[in-house]
Amino acid sequence: GLVILDKDDNVIRPALLWNDGRTFEECDYLNNVIGKEKLSEYTANISFTGFTAPKILWIKNKEPENFAKIAKIMLPKDYIAYKLTGVHCTDVSDASGMLIFDVKNRKWSKEMCDICGVDETQLAAIYESYEKVGTVKQSVADELGIPASTIVAAGGGDNAAAAVGTGT
Repeated sequence: GLVILDKDDNVIRPALLWNDGRTFEECDYLNNVIGKEKLSEYTANISFTGFTAPKILWIKNKEPENFAKIAKIMLPKDYIAYKLTGVHCTDVSDASGMLIFDVKNRKWSKEMCDICGVDETQLAAIYESYEKVGTVKQSVADELGIPASTIVAAGGGDNAAAAVGTGT
């Protein structure tokens, strides 16, 4: 999915979720012009419509006015973590499905950032799934009736979490 925030951390447009298939032209470009071999080298993946990089390119191509406003690029679950903690974060399992993450070296791919026209500063800090990203902000704690000391972990992608949950 793709959630994009402006310089004031306001959502720029409704999220493009994983199941949004409108990015078929961008996937074709990534797989056939950039090339599956290069994508695999940069990210250990090839492009699918569900990944984030083609969605970024779609925004760049179809909504350049929104692309120009992007200060942060996030996944939906990470936006929730941000709203809870004030921390722009993601985890390695979900980052690996964005097609901007260098899985081998566990960092953002400079090559894919260049291809997508984004700067690494626009991407969230990367955590391991089990790592604490912060605690719940006081205002959120008050609203939800939970302690402000409540820890928020980075979380994980659905398939990665399911694999752990099933012991595979």
